[in-house]
Amino acid sequence: MTVAIGYVHGELVHARFMDCVVREARQNNVVVIEEGSGPHIAMARNTVVQKFLATGIEWLYMADTDTMWDSRTIPKLLSNNKAAVSGLVMQVGEPPFPLMFRRIADFGFKGAGVFQQIHDYTNGELLQVDAVGAGSLLVHRDAFLAIAKQMPRFVAQWFEQESVGDNLITEDFTFCIRLAKAGIPMYVDTGATIGHLKTVVLRALPRAWQPLPRPGLG
Repeated sequence: MTVAIGYVHGELVHARFMDCVVREARQNNVVVIEEGSGPHIAMARNTVVQKFLATGIEWLYMADTDTMWDSRTIPKLLSNNKAAVSGLVMQVGEPPFPLMFRRIADFGFKGAGVFQQIHDYTNGELLQVDAVGAGSLLVHRDAFLAIAKQMPRFVAQWFEQESVGDNLITEDFTFCIRLAKAGIPMYVDTGATIGHLKTVVLRALPRAWQPLPRPGLG
């Protein structure tokens, strides 16, 4: 057994997400690590990581409960042989946009920098990025341990929401920032497309697709 599946939840979990978890548990005999979150999602994610590290298993696939994947996804992510890699998750927009980001400036509150969505990618490539959402993360245990060496024990070591005025650094960006400081790059496998369960199931569209022009206002 080389992979554990971890997720945080607010009690109610989408049936299609659970179908994915149950399939992995039955077919691959994986350990499933879950943690109730309520409003404290960063704390719950850290607890999942702590439980994972205690198992001695090599890889953690951290999934959000509004995602879905098929039986090829985790083997596809593993085949990249990278310490931290995400599947391609789309977010609601016109058109839907990929949840992967490039750092475009080094300034910003608390040194977090300024990030911009990445739209220039091709299907099936392994793309190095600076930040991703945490909906489909495959991370090697050594990456978590490398971050922990840099963070004091009384601080949330991997995931933490930080606020400065009206600005918020979400826990997924904090994780990516700390990962980079530990010298470990983040990648996205654009060939591992993940369903995002919103009002529709979002998947990456072929790159030839272009939105229809919208009429101007005024």
